[in-house]
Amino acid sequence: NVTGNVSRGVNLIYKKEGIIYITNSTQLISQYFPQSPEPLICTIVANCSDTILFRISALSNAHAEIPDNSNYPYAVCCRRNGDSLGTSCSNGFTFLRLSAETNAHVQKNSYFEYPFPVCLSSNYNVLCDYTADSCASAGYTACIATISNDTNAHVADCVTDPYPLKVCCR
Repeated sequence: NVTGNVSRGVNLIYKKEGIIYITNSTQLISQYFPQSPEPLICTIVANCSDTILFRISALSNAHAEIPDNSNYPYAVCCRRNGDSLGTSCSNGFTFLRLSAETNAHVQKNSYFEYPFPVCLSSNYNVLCDYTADSCASAGYTACIATISNDTNAHVADCVTDPYPLKVCCR
């Protein structure tokens, strides 16, 4: 498992051949965790036939819920050609935390007050981070959503009426 804010090269913890390593080198990630040659593509849609990461109540100023619930009309939907995406937290990247299973506020993964992690797992290395810039200019292929604050936040899509803080993954 890889945890922490690995895109900036800090708080990297991983396990290889039964040994737990802690490092601050993003170069080490590429060496041991291959990047997919295909881009991660995510959209927020009403009908998703790909992997649902979580659901939201509206396209802006929204609350969130875990992917297995179906109370909300919009799904954060992701795919990557040649990959098998999932929402496992045991072998994935936690990119948000929810305050409840539904009707939830969200917080960054570096906060630990909310008990419901939202994760992205893949056959390849997954990196996520937060930026005020565009996800593309920060080196990411997908804007997952935008959030209103670091914690106790509402969520929005990346297009309609986005918040300044983008959740980006690749």
